[in-house]
Amino acid sequence: MKQRILLSLMFFISILSFAQNGENDSTFNPGDIGFGSGIGLSGDIPRDIEVLEDGKIIVVGEFFRYNDQQVRHIVKLNPDGYTDTSFNSDVGFDNAVNSIAVQDDGKIIAGGDFISHNLDTIVSKGIMRLNSDGSVDHTFNTQGGIGGGLEKVRIVAIQSDGKILIGGDFNSYGIYSSVSSLARINTDGSLDTAFASNLGIGFRYLNLGSGSVSTVHIQDDGKILVGGWFTSFDGVPRNRIARLNSDGTLDSSFDPGTGFNETVLTLDIQVDGKILVGGHFTTFNGTTNNRLVRLNPDGTKDASFNLGSAFNYLVKTIKLQNDNKILVGGEFTSYNGIASKRLIRLNSDGSIDNTLDTGTGVNVTGPVYTIEIQDDHKILLGGPFNSYNDTVKGMLVRVHENGMIDNQFNIATGINGIVNSIVVQPDKKVVVAGWFTTIKNVSSSRIARLNPDGGLDTTFDIGTGFQSVVNTLAIQSDGKIIVGGKLVSFNGVTQNQISRLNYDGSIDPTFDIGIGFDKYVKSIAVQEDGKILVGGYFSSFNGFSSNKIIRLNADGSHDASFNIGSGIEGYSGNVFSIVIQDNGKIILGGVFTSFDGIPCNNIVRLNTDGSFDNSFNSGSGFDEGVNTIRVQNDGKILVGGYFSNFNGSPVNGIIRLNSDGTHDTSFDSGTGLNNAHSIVIQNNGKIIAGGNFDTYDGENRNNIVRLHADGSIDESYEIGSGFDQPVYSLVFQEDDELIVGGKFISYNGIGRNRIARILTGCVDASVDTDWSVLTATNSNATYQWVDCDNNYAPVPNETSQVFTVTQDGNYAVIVTSNATNCVDTSNCINITNASVNDFFAASNLSIYPNPNNGSFTIDTDSAISVEVVNTVGRSILRKQLNIGQNKLTLNQMANGIYYLNFTDEQGNSGSKKISVIQ
Repeated sequence: MKQRILLSLMFFISILSFAQNGENDSTFNPGDIGFGSGIGLSGDIPRDIEVLEDGKIIVVGEFFRYNDQQVRHIVKLNPDGYTDTSFNSDVGFDNAVNSIAVQDDGKIIAGGDFISHNLDTIVSKGIMRLNSDGSVDHTFNTQGGIGGGLEKVRIVAIQSDGKILIGGDFNSYGIYSSVSSLARINTDGSLDTAFASNLGIGFRYLNLGSGSVSTVHIQDDGKILVGGWFTSFDGVPRNRIARLNSDGTLDSSFDPGTGFNETVLTLDIQVDGKILVGGHFTTFNGTTNNRLVRLNPDGTKDASFNLGSAFNYLVKTIKLQNDNKILVGGEFTSYNGIASKRLIRLNSDGSIDNTLDTGTGVNVTGPVYTIEIQDDHKILLGGPFNSYNDTVKGMLVRVHENGMIDNQFNIATGINGIVNSIVVQPDKKVVVAGWFTTIKNVSSSRIARLNPDGGLDTTFDIGTGFQSVVNTLAIQSDGKIIVGGKLVSFNGVTQNQISRLNYDGSIDPTFDIGIGFDKYVKSIAVQEDGKILVGGYFSSFNGFSSNKIIRLNADGSHDASFNIGSGIEGYSGNVFSIVIQDNGKIILGGVFTSFDGIPCNNIVRLNTDGSFDNSFNSGSGFDEGVNTIRVQNDGKILVGGYFSNFNGSPVNGIIRLNSDGTHDTSFDSGTGLNNAHSIVIQNNGKIIAGGNFDTYDGENRNNIVRLHADGSIDESYEIGSGFDQPVYSLVFQEDDELIVGGKFISYNGIGRNRIARILTGCVDASVDTDWSVLTATNSNATYQWVDCDNNYAPVPNETSQVFTVTQDGNYAVIVTSNATNCVDTSNCINITNASVNDFFAASNLSIYPNPNNGSFTIDTDSAISVEVVNTVGRSILRKQLNIGQNKLTLNQMANGIYYLNFTDEQGNSGSKKISVIQ
């Protein structure tokens, strides 16, 4: 790691209250609270929901993330659906939690498949008590918990006396080896040996051993209803349902006859004592009853509950409302022959309650596993679904009593999925694409356009959009947008892997790709002549063989003049990045070992006709993939990826090549970074890299870093804790406004869902050079000149706007704005022959007019060579001048500052600034 002195512990930086370099721009998409808001659960199934007296909500199951933040099978939510950060959800359990019950004192009984809690070393299989903050309650001693069978607790219930009933798949508890599928536990966690079921034969399934208890419900009289997968209790036939007395003995007054033919999964009891039973069964006591039945208190069927043909598939959960209406959730898609996807509400007589309008219902990928009703009658639904009534919802949704989605619950802000690519239009609007379906809770499938302030541009109408991931975007000079990815269709129109959209978001029918690509597209670049370069994993386009790279005409047809021979080969063969140089040559980066049979590892340059460019000498190339390439104004090439070696030399994640493909060793990244996905270059020459890394050259830098032109870290770019997850795309909206896209949900502790705007140039730190005199252009600031060759150490006593260099070296200035307190550092400026008298003082040389319109005269009394360069060092013109007057013209040059570097025949050199004003 390169050692750096942090400028005398940053003595020149005051405590700031204004915009800083690297600061989140809060004016961009200001309503985005970030932290994954609106995404909901991910991982696997939510199994149970409990609403607390204060309106907060506990959800348990097999999931491991909520709103894209780590939770371990349990999460506590505030009433608005956002995470209650005071509860220990992030550590949680080592395996699934299936059921919870909350005690009067706020402590939480949890049952499931777990062995331990990740916050504690206590082993307690299947059963544990937590304090109200989510920590383990050590006063609850289960002596190791359950054992035998599948070692799974499926249901937890608390009696009025505080004792706890657990049911599931087990045949022991603590030191007791004969506890079959149902147990009662004392309040301290010990087994209640007075409960007869604990020491009897218990629940059995035929002759196969222990049965399984799925559901338990405690009646007001203390009797216990039990449902599950069993055929007897203590040797007495009881098919899938039984009622026990409060002491654990069988209640013979409850006689279900031959009972159910398949598993009972859920129970609820009406105020009149009648019992609702749901599950997998199709018969009860020999008569057809598809997945739902109501029993009288004595266990006989209630004939007044008329269900017709009832449900076509499993009922997973039943919840009674206070008005005796019945909410039913499960895997079904119809009730009594009427379409009903996963959720329905019945009247007390079994007829459909049409006041619950679920629209298209829960999507077919997942059932409703659990239902909970709040005091305000709103309904919480949990299950492995990803949408409700065509609105994306991650396995948890809250609906109003009429079935409409409660849009105030876990409101989605920002973008709900990964952003892979961003482009900025000339009008500063921002087009984003990736693997998302909504922006600010508005449907926008895989692509959207934002206004300059980050708000959704509703004039960009994509209809149903793309149905699969978008990998890359490019904008043509006419404003049309080329889209590439794993595309199948756009707004219902077949589009294989590539599509072109008009400015308004509609498909461009003049772009005719025929049958398109056979496999996905990863990169696109548009030439000045309108032709389109496309790279990816494909091997053909519209029937033409073209291995991983192709050029299309502007109308989408194959450009046959671009001849790549056998194309890209090796490994998985994929082109991740395409860059077109000013001379029209094309640099490709990706994962490959050869081009047209010529070895080239992961990088290659092509001539304009598609042939291999032999003048690009990358040697043995990169050992791993290249994700991104950028060409500097001086022709040097920045490369980012997940490589650790270039042409036999160690280099991690980022490198700069000379224009001929050789290693530019003046760019020193030290130990580098793990994986760069995107690189951009500021107008001042500074370099910003984003990707998947947590350090750069040994210093903490989470997924973004700004570098000086020499590859060292720009310490004035204050990113704090950076991005919490990878960055995939960087693009400038203005030179001081960097748009960032990726997988992240926060930046420097500030919530930002997948897109953010970062300030990168909140103070002008440019420098004018006049021979050995350096002048900071910002006049309303404080200054500290530093020695770039000495770890950016301050130059003693040089705190003025003007610095006259007396010793050769590389120098920069740290500028602190008096207006905003914002701090930035200039690029390093190389000064040679500082001790030589001013070239212009010793020579009769003059330049006029200055400023000029691009045409000017140089009058010299000796022969000299001259080079004109722009402010970032790019050469514009080189010429040999004779004694006398020499007229120079800079054709079609943009307004701005340029430098004339002179050398005479004795080797003396100097520089002068000119201003071009057209």
